[in-house]
Amino acid sequence: MFRINTDTHLLGKFMEINKNDKVLDIGCNNGALLLYASQYSQNLVGIDILPEAIELAKENMEINDIKAELINVKAQEFKGGPFDKIVCNPPYFNTKENANKNSNYYLEVARHDKYLPLDELFASFKRLLKDNGTVYMVHRPSYLAMIIETAASYKFKCIRLKMIYDENKQEAVSVLLAFKFGKIDLMKVEKEIIIRNK
Repeated sequence: MFRINTDTHLLGKFMEINKNDKVLDIGCNNGALLLYASQYSQNLVGIDILPEAIELAKENMEINDIKAELINVKAQEFKGGPFDKIVCNPPYFNTKENANKNSNYYLEVARHDKYLPLDELFASFKRLLKDNGTVYMVHRPSYLAMIIETAASYKFKCIRLKMIYDENKQEAVSVLLAFKFGKIDLMKVEKEIIIRNK
């Protein structure tokens, strides 16, 4: 199972949650993003395709005395909502990219889009989000054009974008994104974050 990583931490700091928001974490894994959201809202739902992930998330909620509804279900089949905020650290890699495939089943599910392709992810966002709601996600910069195009096909516009760099690499390693429905003409490109390696 995944432990909390840099992408999860940065997404947790990037998302904006209000007191009365109903929050959904798609692919909640160990529940880390729900713990971030719990600092602001107590109306939390996490879903994951892996039953083991849901059990781990339940344990983390209990340890931290947080109440959250945790459901073992595919995003495509989930019937809850609508939600004010949806957060997601989705599987990054296209299943066709053999070079990035994992032999570990749990890592394959978490990192590869076989079970949650980008198109189906945005279809789930559209179905589960309130009209004035916001989606927060983290992804790989190399997929940015595809993400923006897919989002537009479901009437989403990117309203915030922040690039993440590693001080030892030339290209961005992650991108944080916020999406809303509707006719939005301007996008806020925020100051980048540089990860310093000690």
